[in-house]
Amino acid sequence: MFSLPLGEIALYILLALSLTVGIVLFMAHRENRALLQRMERMPTREHWTPPTRLAEHLMRVGSQERSLAARNNYLTALDYCEQQLIANGFAVRREPFTHRGVHSRSVHPLWKFRLFPWAWGSVPGVNLLATRSANTPDSGLPPLLLVAHLDTVTRSPGADDNASGVAVLLEVGNRIAEGNRVSRDITILLVDHEEIGLLGSRAYARKHAHALHDTQPQIVVLESVGFYDDRENSQEVPCLMRMSARQQADTIAARNNRGDFLLVGYRQQSQGLAQQFAAMAETQGLTTLQFRDPRRHDQALSWLWNLWPPIGKFNRSDHKPFWDLGGEAIVVNDSVRWRGSPYHQPNDLPEHLDYERLDIVANVVLTLTQQEDPSQI
Repeated sequence: MFSLPLGEIALYILLALSLTVGIVLFMAHRENRALLQRMERMPTREHWTPPTRLAEHLMRVGSQERSLAARNNYLTALDYCEQQLIANGFAVRREPFTHRGVHSRSVHPLWKFRLFPWAWGSVPGVNLLATRSANTPDSGLPPLLLVAHLDTVTRSPGADDNASGVAVLLEVGNRIAEGNRVSRDITILLVDHEEIGLLGSRAYARKHAHALHDTQPQIVVLESVGFYDDRENSQEVPCLMRMSARQQADTIAARNNRGDFLLVGYRQQSQGLAQQFAAMAETQGLTTLQFRDPRRHDQALSWLWNLWPPIGKFNRSDHKPFWDLGGEAIVVNDSVRWRGSPYHQPNDLPEHLDYERLDIVANVVLTLTQQEDPSQI
């Protein structure tokens, strides 16, 4: 039988480990350099001052890190959101949860290149749930569930990711309180620990699975909706994404690769909602692109799609637990990672965001609360 001395085996193991560490460090260096290059190309917004109430929300929520390592900051932001929603006439409650098991380590910008990106343990969290009944009873319209995560990765204040989504929902609450009638029951859900494995949205979906099945709400998840760049060649389209979404890639190329659009992701059961959201945004001057996730929650082998990176990336936000239940959910995102933005960086700050477009997003969400004809849904 062929055998090697223990010394040679140890040497080969050491070489293999050295090669692995070298590859990891090389990939981390390359990713970090790419991030720095994109940040250098960031558009500047001179003489920036918070111009609106929406911007004030974003300043209050999105100026400090709100990760697991900065728990007091998270709870301070949660207190602010709770006070705003109560003042606007919503019935508000907190839903604590505890995740026990595996979760990811929130140590961006390079966590995915760590040798051990996962951790095991017990993680406490708390979601904020705010509800408001329709002004028109028995309208025949399904409830509307509006979702945004409040937490951040470590070392980032997360203005775009995702104080932008939270601020939009707070602004929608303000506008409803100002006398805008709502024709359907509204729930605003601010979730915890999205950045370490969608823990808050998974806890909510698990706890309310029967209610979600019975009421069949339409679900809109706002995930980083405030960063745009109108300059040519500001939008990157990764090679594998071009292969998976050729039509969308061609559309971006035809617009000279400008990062000036909002991405609306959906599955087959939520195509109508995605088209409706996109049409309303386009009417108000905000360009959108729609992308359909080809998976189905009731297909036994749909998990195989996860092996294809462009599709697997659609697992990374709070719409995923609702898709897993077959829910009519869409995710709205500014494709921030490929737009020269401060994605998961210390300078993801409110002054880098586009408040005119954020205002459009708030208008679209508000309009969804005011649908009067069930046939429009």
